Amino acid sequence: MELNNIVKEIEKRLSPSRFSHVMSVASFAKEVARANNIDEDDAYLAGILHDVAKCYDDNTLKEKYIIPYLPEYLSYPSFSYHAYVGAYIAKNEFDIEDENILKAIANHCLVTLSMGRLEKLIYLSDKVEPTRKFKDVFDDVRKMCYVDIDKAFIMLLEKQNEYLLKSNRKVDESLLKAIEYYKKEEKNER
Repeated sequence: MELNNIVKEIEKRLSPSRFSHVMSVASFAKEVARANNIDEDDAYLAGILHDVAKCYDDNTLKEKYIIPYLPEYLSYPSFSYHAYVGAYIAKNEFDIEDENILKAIANHCLVTLSMGRLEKLIYLSDKVEPTRKFKDVFDDVRKMCYVDIDKAFIMLLEKQNEYLLKSNRKVDESLLKAIEYYKKEEKNER
């Protein structure tokens, strides 16, 4: 499917505010991709499609997609269902075959220990794109995105951890492992 048709279809499926967010993620991802030698077209397309399943509530996602097609994600937090279903829809309804794009869509909610640069970019773009209501909190992360995507990714994970601690919310063990893992990976690359 051509990009223009994908954008039109996404606009039909999503609320105006969600569509605005998606377009902002895609534009931001494309800009940052250019600065980090990541394929701009892949970044833009993954940004456009990252929330394609946000038009469904968590229960619909579970019943219509997770149980019949993606049962391996049943134990995951329901807020992340739209990411896995989004990758499924991108592949099966929009004919996206590029595994890097599909992984970037699938992993834009929950951090994993094997994220490639495009995955990190979409994860970051979703959280720090300029129209987000908590954008001021992430100004330094957003600026770092243009300098070093890997450092920006670690900064974001640390800020997420700080936020959870300050608001007395449960810190997911996987977030702490990811921070440690990616810091070690960055150190080893130097």
